[in-house]
Amino acid sequence: MDVDLEDLVDLEQRFYEVGYRDGMDHGRLHGLIEGRALGKEKGFEIWEEIGFYLAFASTWRAILTIQQSNDSRISTHLSHLLELIEKFPMHNPSPKLGGWSFSIFRTA
Repeated sequence: MDVDLEDLVDLEQRFYEVGYRDGMDHGRLHGLIEGRALGKEKGFEIWEEIGFYLAFASTWRAILTIQQSNDSRISTHLSHLLELIEKFPMHNPSPKLGGWSFSIFRTA
């Protein structure tokens, strides 16, 4: 039986490299799935909070209009809050490639 000892010397390293690549691919896929789920959850929480502040500011603006209040400090703060809410981005500004982020395809 002819066994090439050179092949045996590298055997552990080759198995390590194959396992490492498989683990990275598997982790990248599951990280993407988990990241999307977490992103949706946190995005919903943020927009829920923004909706609360929008309703809060709109309600107080309506109350001030009905009461015909001339408190400029309150009006200024409400206007500023509504402007900030209006400027909040409604889409993800990150670069995409076919629906996937570039960083997912980086190799280690």
